[in-house]
Amino acid sequence: MVTFVASEGTQWYVKMTLTSEEKTRILNVDCSDNVAFDTRSGGSVDGAWSEVAVSGHSLRYAKAGKTFTISANITDGRAFTVCGKTVAGPEPAPGDPEFSHDEGNGDPVEISDEEKGEPLAMHPIESWFTRSVWDELFPHANHQCFEGVTPYSYDSFIKNVRYFSGFASGEEKSQKKEVAAFFGMALQEVGGKSLRDGGPIVLKGLTQTKAKGFSEPAWTDVPSHKWNLAFSSEQGHERSRAYDTGYPLKPNQKYFSGAGILQLSYPVNYARFSQFYYGDKEILLNDSDRVRKDSDLVVASALFYWMAQAGTRPSCHCCFTGNPVNDIDRVCYERITSLGFKKGMAMAIAAVNGIECAIPADYRVGTRVNGYFEYGKAFGLTEDELLRECFVETAEMSGNLHIAGIA
Repeated sequence: MVTFVASEGTQWYVKMTLTSEEKTRILNVDCSDNVAFDTRSGGSVDGAWSEVAVSGHSLRYAKAGKTFTISANITDGRAFTVCGKTVAGPEPAPGDPEFSHDEGNGDPVEISDEEKGEPLAMHPIESWFTRSVWDELFPHANHQCFEGVTPYSYDSFIKNVRYFSGFASGEEKSQKKEVAAFFGMALQEVGGKSLRDGGPIVLKGLTQTKAKGFSEPAWTDVPSHKWNLAFSSEQGHERSRAYDTGYPLKPNQKYFSGAGILQLSYPVNYARFSQFYYGDKEILLNDSDRVRKDSDLVVASALFYWMAQAGTRPSCHCCFTGNPVNDIDRVCYERITSLGFKKGMAMAIAAVNGIECAIPADYRVGTRVNGYFEYGKAFGLTEDELLRECFVETAEMSGNLHIAGIA
């Protein structure tokens, strides 16, 4: 028998303490559908760190024990039930913007003009981000994309970046920093080799990551940042989810398996991007694979996610540059910076995947930052210039930026 003891955290992310009457290594936990255990953060048993493998609501952990802690996402930010006990989500802090998903009532998901940008005008980065730069940076693009498609090309990127005039705007050095950050994020999402494969590395402000061996022997002689844009969909099986976060799940759709450069996931994001791109949220809800194989959607989905404010999370663009895309973005950003967090890579990483922020020396953080440095240097920026927007000391990252409400 498993008994719920307590939970702490945010409206969207909690750590649960539970007890087991049995000294067993496998536990089945009765939870409501809006509870999704965090499969990457692991947990502790009797107060000591131990890997906790999660399959649905079944836990398997390395050390038998009576008391254990496990992290979980609360998918709709509402009250949830664990072991028969209902837990109310925390009330938003004063001044926090109200968050709500579209509840599936048929209303369109609107994206503001500030988020859309002006389509097809020449983008400022085209003066220096040329085809030869693209070819040099991404020699292994389209290595193993969904159904053998080849969505990554310079032409596709430039065509779609023109729809986002606010992306990488400002003077040239600022442009280069943001493009480097964008592709640094992509390196972990769709790169063929991360620092997990590449051996120990130490960057200023980043704790050393651990080597774990290569996925393919042929990759060992190529720097990890040269293996970007290798995939267009999440590698591994589609994870089955029972909850819908406000949207009815359509048959045979992969909402919870990432797609595109920044691995778009969750029905609400497919709906928002579909409304932005087609003016109809249902198109991608009914055909999520388009974001895995259509060149324009593979690229545009990532630029859209980078520039779009959502819920209590500022846009990735605002997290990195400090420049909000709209008034709600500004409110979210000001609330977070008032807590002492700085704009830059750390905050942007939290916006892309807040789970990483709770894990010091996480190789995923290292991969993203390494990409940011490598691409920035390829654009002619110095390490000192890049460090000004880094702020990714893992001691700060483990302060859990997601508690500030951006994950």
